[in-house]
Amino acid sequence: MHFSKDELTSLVFFLVMLFYFISSFTIMSPGFLRVVVGPRLVPQAFGIIGMLTSGALFIISYTARKSKKKIEDEGKEMTIDKSSLLMIFSTVSAIFLYGLLLQRIGYIISTIILFLFLSIRLGGEWKRSLIMSIIMSFLVYLLFTRVIGVNLPKGLFYI
Repeated sequence: MHFSKDELTSLVFFLVMLFYFISSFTIMSPGFLRVVVGPRLVPQAFGIIGMLTSGALFIISYTARKSKKKIEDEGKEMTIDKSSLLMIFSTVSAIFLYGLLLQRIGYIISTIILFLFLSIRLGGEWKRSLIMSIIMSFLVYLLFTRVIGVNLPKGLFYI
C-alpha cells in the first residue's frame, strides 16, 4: 500500500501519541485511590488530542488523495521543507522526552525545560523565554496543587 507524505506523517505521529498515552498510565496517582483528576490527566489529554489530530490529518489526506484532488494554497501545491520537518520532529521529540522525564525529574524542572525549548524553537529570545518558562511552570504548578488539589510529580529535588 502506498501512502502520501501527509498520511505517513500522521500515522507516525499517531503511533507516537499512542505510546505517549499508554505511557501516561505509569504515572503514579497519590495514595491508593483511583482518582479521575490526577497527575495523569494532562498527559492523557495530550495523548488523546494528538491521536485525534493525527487521525483527522490521515482521513483528510487519504480522502484528498483518493479523490485525486491536491491540497492547494493560493494556487500552489503545499510542500514541507526540511526546516519544517525538523521543527515538527524536534517538537514531537521534546514532548515525548517530557513524558518520559516527568516522573523522574519532576513536574517543575521538566516543564521549565520543555517550555524553554519550545519557546526558543519558536524564535523567542533566550532570557525572556527562560523567565516566562519559570513563571508559567510555577503558575501551572500552583494552580494544580493549590487550587485543584492535584499532586504533580516531585522528581529529583522534591520540587
